[in-house]
Amino acid sequence: MKKLRDTPVLLLMFLSGICFAQKDTTVALQNPAKAKIIYEMGINLYGLTVRAGDYYTQYTNVLDNQIFSGLYFKLFKGKNVLRAALDYSQRSAYYGKQPFSTNSGNSRGQLKSMEIKVGYQRMLGKRRFAPYVFSDLEYNYFWQPAPAQQDFYPMYSSYSYNYIYYRYYTLSGSFFCVTPGFGLRWNIAKCVVLNFETGAQFFYSHERSSNNFEPNHFKSAGINAKPAKVSIGFTF
Repeated sequence: MKKLRDTPVLLLMFLSGICFAQKDTTVALQNPAKAKIIYEMGINLYGLTVRAGDYYTQYTNVLDNQIFSGLYFKLFKGKNVLRAALDYSQRSAYYGKQPFSTNSGNSRGQLKSMEIKVGYQRMLGKRRFAPYVFSDLEYNYFWQPAPAQQDFYPMYSSYSYNYIYYRYYTLSGSFFCVTPGFGLRWNIAKCVVLNFETGAQFFYSHERSSNNFEPNHFKSAGINAKPAKVSIGFTF
């Protein structure tokens, strides 16, 4: 886990050393017909997703925060941009709506998630602050690295033998998403940009869970809000 966390920091240090030798992307975007191909690579600093609650969260909205979650890449040709991203995150899942309760019965354990995104972006301006619209196709796979619960119930027989009853809960699944949105690109230095985005995630999900080794499958469709995403990038 520590190596995964250190990777974005090392990439920032590497790109910072070469970025000031590049041209200003603002100048290149001023004439789309003659603009050459420009590349942008960066790190997703922060992301917030608001998901609708379910039975286990007592239908209270769930906030997923991602910090230094992954990397992204963009290819500019005038106002047209191809984009891709890879994100990894980990969050807690709970039975009740009190995630910080000391009651172990509320915890469903940790969920890990891997997201792959590809999409298109259209620039709407060419100044230092340039708005844009985008749409991404996403595949999100999540899994539980270990059973969430192991509850022990000693039962005594007439022969004084102890029996232990185990209760396991596991959860995994995948999401297929289309995410349109709006963003703002800020050229904060010669080759350093900061991106702010907001959007809506239209998803179809397939979840697999098991309780006491009895598998269950759930399919659903809906909309999640993605009100905030911040990333920093370097152009070359």
